Amino acid sequence: MRKLAIATAAVAALLPALTACGPGPAPARVVRIDSGVADTVGVLSFPDHWSGQVEGGHPAAWLGPGRFLIGSLNALLPYQKDDGEHLQLGFNDWSARLAGRVVSLDLSKDSAFAWLAHASETDLAGLRLVSLRDSLPSTLRPALKRLAAANPHVGLTIDIQAAVNEILALFRPRVLMLPELDSSASRQLTPQRQIETLITSSGDSGSLDVLRLLPNLRQLLLDNTTVDRAGQLPAGLEALTVTDGTVDLNRLGSLPRLRTLVLTGSEWRGVSGLAALPKLQWLGFPTNATQAEFAAIVRAHSDLEVVELIGVGSVTDLAPLRSARHLRALTIDGRYRDLGVLRDLPSLEFVGLSKQIWTDAPDQVAAIRAALPAAAVVKVTPLCLGSGWILLLVPVALLVMLAGRRTRRAWPIPH
Repeated sequence: MRKLAIATAAVAALLPALTACGPGPAPARVVRIDSGVADTVGVLSFPDHWSGQVEGGHPAAWLGPGRFLIGSLNALLPYQKDDGEHLQLGFNDWSARLAGRVVSLDLSKDSAFAWLAHASETDLAGLRLVSLRDSLPSTLRPALKRLAAANPHVGLTIDIQAAVNEILALFRPRVLMLPELDSSASRQLTPQRQIETLITSSGDSGSLDVLRLLPNLRQLLLDNTTVDRAGQLPAGLEALTVTDGTVDLNRLGSLPRLRTLVLTGSEWRGVSGLAALPKLQWLGFPTNATQAEFAAIVRAHSDLEVVELIGVGSVTDLAPLRSARHLRALTIDGRYRDLGVLRDLPSLEFVGLSKQIWTDAPDQVAAIRAALPAAAVVKVTPLCLGSGWILLLVPVALLVMLAGRRTRRAWPIPH
C-alpha cells in the first residue's frame, strides 16, 4: 500500500455541477486549459484519476455540465458552461483564479483569510467555492457573515465537525462537501433543500435515507459506501458516482432520471438492472465488469455518449463500441486486442488513452489521430492518490483527513 502522493505542480480535476442553471444537462465539450505552465499542469478527466495532455499543446479535458477543476492541490475552480472552451487559469496554495479573478478559497490559509477580509462585494459575489477546515476562529466569523450576505449559495467544503451547524446556518450552498453522513446529518441537512450536489461517504445502515430531505439533489458522489445497505437514493438523481464501494443495480430502478453512472474503482451486482435506466448517457464501468457485460450493455444502450474503462481487466475487446454511434468521449486504460474500432467512430470528440497504450501501440495511436483529426486525443497517466480518486475532489486538508480516516479503518488502496 502506498501513501498519499501527488506529483504534479498543479492538477486539474473534473466534478459534477456547481451551476445555477437548473437541473437540465448542458452540452459536454472539449475544453483547452492554459495555466501558464503547460509542461507541468495535468488534467484529470473526471471521474478517473488521470492527468492528460494533448501532445504538443496545452492540457485538454472533457467537461460535462458544470465540473470542477482542481489545481495547486488546495484550490478548486468550479467550471460553468459560460466559461467557454479556453480557460485561463491560475492557482496558488490558497486560491484558484479564472481570467485573473479569485473564484475559490481555502480558508485554512492566512492569505485567503486576508483576501476575504478585504474583498469587495463584487469579489465576494464572484466566489464559487470556499473550503473551511481545522477551526472556526472568532476573527473569521464577521467575514463569513459578510460573504453569506453577498453570496449565500457559494459552494462549501466543511471539515469542522463542531461548526457544521453554525456554518450551514449562514449559507445555502448548492454544492456541499461533508466527510461523512453521521447521526447529526438529518438535523444539518433538513434546512438545506437547495443542495444540488453532495459529496460525502456513508457506512452506516440507512444513513442515505436523509437524502430524501433534499428535493433538488441531482448529483451524488459517494466514497466507501455499500449503497444497498446505506439506504434508498432520492428519485430525482441525474448523476451517481460511487468509488471504493458496491452497488446493486437492481436498486437503481427508482432513479428514472439517471443519466450518469460512474462506478470506477467500485463493483456492481445485478447488471440486468441497467435496463431500467433508459436515459443513461455516461457510464464508467466498475472493476468487476466482464467482456460479456460490456458488450451487452453497449448494445442495449446505443445512445451512450461517454464510456470509461479504467482498471477493468476483463474487458480486452473494444469491438462492441461499433454500435455506439453517438459516442462522443472515451477514456480507456488496459490491454486491448485492437484499437481499430476507434478509427471508425467519427462521433468521437475526446479520446483519453493511457500512457501504456501510447507506449505499446504508437502506430495505432497515430492512426487514431489521423482518422479523427477534429478529436482531442489525449495521453493520460495515472496519479497515485492513496485510497481512491475521490480524494482529488477535495482540498488537501479534507483529502488528508479522509486518508487518515481510511488508515484507521484499514480501507483498501486501489491502484
